[in-house]
Amino acid sequence: MDSKFKNFYVKKGNFYGFPFFDRKDDFMHFLSLVTLEIPEIIEDENTNKEIEEQIEKEKEVQNHILRELMLGKLRSLKTTFSREVTSCINDIMEPYSETTTDQRYLEFIDHTQELEYDYEKGTTDCIRLPNGTLVTENHPSFFKKYILHQGKVFQRDAGPLHHMKRTKRAKRIRAMLRYPNKKLYPDFQSFADDGWIPFNEEVQKYGYFCNPNAMWDWYSIGGRWADMLLVKTTCKDYVLGEPSWAIADKTCPAPDGYMWVSAARKKDIAWQCMHDWEIHTAKEHYQKLKHIFETGICEKDFYGKMNDIGISIYGEYVYQKGQSLSSYLKKNTISPKVKYPLPLHDIIDESMWRSRDDIVIGKESSDWSEEIDEYIDGLSEDTVLACVDYHI
Repeated sequence: MDSKFKNFYVKKGNFYGFPFFDRKDDFMHFLSLVTLEIPEIIEDENTNKEIEEQIEKEKEVQNHILRELMLGKLRSLKTTFSREVTSCINDIMEPYSETTTDQRYLEFIDHTQELEYDYEKGTTDCIRLPNGTLVTENHPSFFKKYILHQGKVFQRDAGPLHHMKRTKRAKRIRAMLRYPNKKLYPDFQSFADDGWIPFNEEVQKYGYFCNPNAMWDWYSIGGRWADMLLVKTTCKDYVLGEPSWAIADKTCPAPDGYMWVSAARKKDIAWQCMHDWEIHTAKEHYQKLKHIFETGICEKDFYGKMNDIGISIYGEYVYQKGQSLSSYLKKNTISPKVKYPLPLHDIIDESMWRSRDDIVIGKESSDWSEEIDEYIDGLSEDTVLACVDYHI
């Protein structure tokens, strides 16, 4: 084994060959690459020292989860370089924020005409109560106890079995299906104000402001992918990132003389070493899965299910009976032809947001990897590459 992989037997970012970025329960989280240009930074040693002191204080916090989250946040800001990267990424991501308040990125969505048409021509399923009162089926006086089903009124949770039933009381309530909105409400304003679309005083119309280019509602540098880039321990310009709470207390071993980071300059990233690590780790996973399948002996942190076909995790087979090592590597590693082994969903910079979803359906999946290679090839050696975990 290559000396740089000595004592490097890990299960990084996945469960024995099931990649973290493909986990079915994480489908709303995406790994993106944000690139930015940052000149040489002169470190502010006074501020750096203050943050180091704060880190030491946080180590005394008793709550384990809160302590690790706060330590992760502080460690990701402990150098002037990392703070500058964080600030620049904020600026790049803001035009795509779902919750931005910056008017430059907001557009008013006008629903006034839609509401006017619905008032004039639309209908609502209503209920005539025994006392003669007419209410909508969502009115509290009806909805809390009764339900409208196939044009008839039923009582909710009726009897000892608590099931839906046409009780005597329910039969006394009359369903008024497709009742005209114009008869139900005294005027348009009453109808509109009873709905969920607000009246905007500034525009004087019913609607709301939103960002038509929204791509995220939360993001973090690193996050679930806080250890995707490998640099030498002598590297000075890097960002550790802010690990997700799910991995905040976990440390990923690195090859001797290297460390995992969330952001660094292109020239400092050990791309070939990352490729070697991926293949090495995949071989480890293959041998463990093969051993589990053949012996039935599972490690305590193993999450898979086993049957005669193989081993599955989250409904997907990660090992199948008789599967060869070469077949496993082909499925679970990035092709050696790919220069930059990053399982990205998006590429983002000051001028654009490019997603793998933009790839024309029907093309080979390798096309996206080729785009990633071409994009990174075109960057200067001093460009900063940052792995960002975003949610939508």
